[in-house]
Amino acid sequence: MKKFSLMFSLLTIIIVLFCYPSLPEIIPMHWNFAGEIDGYGNKLYILFLSLLPLGMYGLMSLTKKIDPNSKSFDSNNRGYMFIRDVTTGIMGIIVLVSLVAGYNPHIDVTMIVQIVIGMMLMLIGNYMPTIPKNYFLGARTPWALNDENNWKKTQRFSGYSFIVVGLCLLLSGLTRWKILSILAFVLLFVSCFGIYFYSYYLFKKGK
Repeated sequence: MKKFSLMFSLLTIIIVLFCYPSLPEIIPMHWNFAGEIDGYGNKLYILFLSLLPLGMYGLMSLTKKIDPNSKSFDSNNRGYMFIRDVTTGIMGIIVLVSLVAGYNPHIDVTMIVQIVIGMMLMLIGNYMPTIPKNYFLGARTPWALNDENNWKKTQRFSGYSFIVVGLCLLLSGLTRWKILSILAFVLLFVSCFGIYFYSYYLFKKGK
């Protein structure tokens, strides 16, 4: 999986460079909830966008090495690496979808992105409980970082939240029901506070 995600990141850049000369000078850059284009820009945008997957791969590889708790990855490395590779792959897919939209602005990019990000959140949510305690990835509340048991339970709660939000986005993309998109963002906002409240509750309960 490690080599695949790295190769896919490099392949994304190669594909964009190969297609770049034939792209229109002005391409779509942003779409609203209805899938309508509401922003255009110079095609240079796609060049910068193509670097994001490789940048994400490199950044997450680096943070793993410089984290003060890096030794914990020696015994439980799979979750962190899986999330790194999934995130890198999903970003590469979004870049390629944006590239296709440069040739065909009529494709429903919003639908595709919602489906892809929804799947990503569900996959990440499933692996959240396996992430070892660290300072860069996961629900890094002060109380979770201070206690191993709090960390595990907080990541599990966060994983459930990611799965629910991801499912709403996935269904929104498949059905094009705007209410599901709104619900997903509301749940994401509520989850951010809920995760902190739950972690603090565990902390107070353990005292």
